[in-house]
Amino acid sequence: MVAQPDKEATNFSVEFSTDTTDERVAKEEAFMLFNGLKAILELEIGKPCLIEPPALEIINLGDIKGHASFKVLSGESFYNEMLLKSVKVSKENMERIKKIYEYLYPVEFRAVTFDEADLQYSVLTMLHWYGRAIEERTRGDQLIALWISFNAIYSFVWRRDHEEPGRPDQMTMARHLVKSYLPKSDECEEIIKRHQYIVYKAMPEPGEKEYLISEFGKDWKKYCNNPYGFDFWKQHAARRWTEALCEMIAFIYGVRNGLFHGKWLPNDSELMSESVFTLHDVVSLVLKRLIENTIAKA
Repeated sequence: MVAQPDKEATNFSVEFSTDTTDERVAKEEAFMLFNGLKAILELEIGKPCLIEPPALEIINLGDIKGHASFKVLSGESFYNEMLLKSVKVSKENMERIKKIYEYLYPVEFRAVTFDEADLQYSVLTMLHWYGRAIEERTRGDQLIALWISFNAIYSFVWRRDHEEPGRPDQMTMARHLVKSYLPKSDECEEIIKRHQYIVYKAMPEPGEKEYLISEFGKDWKKYCNNPYGFDFWKQHAARRWTEALCEMIAFIYGVRNGLFHGKWLPNDSELMSESVFTLHDVVSLVLKRLIENTIAKA
């Protein structure tokens, strides 16, 4: 892949090869590759990206080598063309994009271990759903896509770090991920302080859990829409920011459950928006860090 910046945009040129002699299938595989590149760009740029229809040339039908040139467009929404504009990628961002792209789509074929294949497939899945979240138009769809990306991240990290068979509950894996990739307490504190609506308007109030237990006993969880995040203020008061952030993520998991299972459909648009913004900050940070660490070890 070659990136050539000009005044207002970055022009991309990609050479590729596929394992088929069918030109139609080769073009489909090439577009899958471009979608992977688009997801990488969206992670780096933090905005939805649209690859301009590439000038796709099949160079040699015998082994299906091809070449494509294109620009990348970005904006707040694909559905309002007035917002779309060409993307100019900084030199620093371009270096990271090329490293990720070349890791996921190596120029030369090489045999990989099962763990390497698991890692590459998992990273592609994480990037795909992160990109979908960036592109979706409604907060509910964004939250669902972000959680799928988050799920792919914490599931992979748990598999990598634990040899024993079996899979614990989702929040156990999510907590392990946060503690593994956000070990700096100040990073967690910064995310918490950035999302004051979640903290002061959405999280369960201090003493609410104790009240519910006194009223309803061991079945108290049945009597609240979202039974997660009740230890947030305890961790917040102790300034245990990593644990406090885990409680916020647990609360967002409860919002996610309402969307997934339909028992509780949150109708507070600000709650949905802030859940998306908070989860996005966590997912983008841990995903970038996971990819950086992976490439550094490659």
